[in-house]
Amino acid sequence: MSLDALIPFTAWETPKTMKKRYFTKMFLTFLPSHLDATPLQEMTMPTSDGGREIISTTFLSPTKALEAMHAKSIIFFPPQAYLLTRLEPFAQSSGNDAQKHITEWLKKDNMGQFVFKPRPEGKTKDGRVILGYGEEGDPMRKSIVSFGKGGMPSDVQIVKVEELAKL
Repeated sequence: MSLDALIPFTAWETPKTMKKRYFTKMFLTFLPSHLDATPLQEMTMPTSDGGREIISTTFLSPTKALEAMHAKSIIFFPPQAYLLTRLEPFAQSSGNDAQKHITEWLKKDNMGQFVFKPRPEGKTKDGRVILGYGEEGDPMRKSIVSFGKGGMPSDVQIVKVEELAKL
């Protein structure tokens, strides 16, 4: 796969309050159409790097990944939850149709231009943290999250700004 096939999706900057900070650019790409019919068990999967970053791998649709997160069988930090939540509406499309819809959406919403700088903006009635995305991030959405032991997230939810009053 060529690097030219990478489509800028978003960029994320770790909050200044964190000990370790990162600036991460996220990209999308589409699998070649001949792989659409390839059973997942026949595809080459990334292998473990000794548990530093990759522990195990699997292919999941955005819908299945979000279901697993809500069932607490997978942990996603707000950036991954945000990206999956934004891609989930396209999960029912396939092949060239999905690619066309996603490409149009990326251009329309200027997704590749967003630089997210998550920062606390308050708490919900049940005590979860509301994270805004900064001036260069998505102004229409927020992350709602609880942070547990060691800063691990749980109950991550991506909501539209107008939904905050209900929380």
